[in-house]
Amino acid sequence: MSDPILGQILNQLQQMDKRFDSIDVRLEKMEDRLNTMESRLDTIEEQTKNIPLLQQAVMETLTVTKRLDASQSASERK
Repeated sequence: MSDPILGQILNQLQQMDKRFDSIDVRLEKMEDRLNTMESRLDTIEEQTKNIPLLQQAVMETLTVTKRLDASQSASERK
């Protein structure tokens, strides 16, 4: 092959190398963002695990409060 053709091939390979470097950087940024999202999702999941228990506690508290109110009303009537 002639020198100009080899030079052109080398130039194209160098351009491709630059593009791949750029793609690598972008992929690293995307990976960092995904890691951040996964961390946030883990936090959300951990925080929402207790919601059913909190709902049950609130319902039980309301039930106890109603009983106490009813008991107090009955005591006041006597």
